[in-house]
Amino acid sequence: MFKAITFSILFSFIAINLSYSSVEQKPISGQEFKGQIEINASPEKVWSVLTNLKTFTDAIGFEFLSGKTNVSTVGDTARIKVWSDNTTYLLTYVDVNKELRFALEPDNASYICQKKWILEPSGNKTILTLVDIYTESSKQSQESLNKQSADWEKKLSKIKALAEAS
Repeated sequence: MFKAITFSILFSFIAINLSYSSVEQKPISGQEFKGQIEINASPEKVWSVLTNLKTFTDAIGFEFLSGKTNVSTVGDTARIKVWSDNTTYLLTYVDVNKELRFALEPDNASYICQKKWILEPSGNKTILTLVDIYTESSKQSQESLNKQSADWEKKLSKIKALAEAS
């Protein structure tokens, strides 16, 4: 009898707790863009373009708003306008002259964005690889995705020109 009452009370407690919590799952879609470019400059010169946020944001069509101008330490932040979104730039990983990662967190929390830049020396040149991963609020057309790929090719070319000119 005691076991039946204990089980009944325990079951009621679990049922009550479950009825007050709710976790919903919403499928989201995402994209990954990966690009690579050979730059006639040392990794140090390419690194200086990637870590000077005023230069970098100008090269990739974003707008630097405030915060750290030169990033070098995990946790460095800045405010950047990406398209029409005000975002927080957060430096998440640094391996000097080799790899840089950052996240962009929009104020409206409508997407998640992570970018990784890998620098590989190749003689007196650098192979720069970009990996851009983000979620999206709705499915995009193939035409839109193709346009974004073409835009990244232009942005990589601008970074190349800046590093080669420095």
